Amino acid sequence: MPWVITFVASWLIFLLLIDKNNLRTMAGGFTAVFLAALTDYCGVNWFHLYSFNDVVIPWGCCSYFYIFGVIFTMGALFTQFYPRKRWLKIMHVFVLSLLFLSLETLLTEVGVATYINWNAWASLFVNILALSTLGWITEIFQLNIKKQVF
Repeated sequence: MPWVITFVASWLIFLLLIDKNNLRTMAGGFTAVFLAALTDYCGVNWFHLYSFNDVVIPWGCCSYFYIFGVIFTMGALFTQFYPRKRWLKIMHVFVLSLLFLSLETLLTEVGVATYINWNAWASLFVNILALSTLGWITEIFQLNIKKQVF
């Protein structure tokens, strides 16, 4: 049930915040899905770092509701609101990494995700790397084309 709750909450936030005139930011969502699926596949199947439980609808090694809920919507919104100034980019990555870590901590607390050979610090590090990569891809392919004030 936690997977479904996070899916619904993610999509509600997404629908409230997404710029429907700039659908290129959806590429950020699909890029985030790719990065998360690759990371989780390796983390679960190759390195046995963590596991997902009660996935409801499996997609790879994790839940469909996780990948196409939290991951997709966060990736698209991350891309849409990606700032122009360097110090804001750093803050953007760091704050969203902490938000994602907070969600991950909640998921481990309710038991649908389990750390095996993993911990929150490692997760924060991987989150920062993944969101920095998504930011780099956003800049290279100019996925958030609209000129923003910040």
